[in-house]
Amino acid sequence: MPVSVIVDGNGRRTRHEAREPARATADVYGVGTGGGEAAKACRAKRRADRLANGLMLPAELLTQLDKLAAELAIKPLRERA
Repeated sequence: MPVSVIVDGNGRRTRHEAREPARATADVYGVGTGGGEAAKACRAKRRADRLANGLMLPAELLTQLDKLAAELAIKPLRERA
């Protein structure tokens, strides 16, 4: 990535030229997995597992959420399952 610096006449300000252009789009779904159909299949499998089994919550978070549920007078998460 070439970057050149040009100092103008008074020597105080700098201006960068020859920068790489900004990337307008990004494939965030394929990052780290190689992309393509394999990544989509993995996401679908994880989603199905999450819908069937729910999410694992740390005990501390579950305790805090149950306290909040009590303050709001709603059913705690531990009793919903």
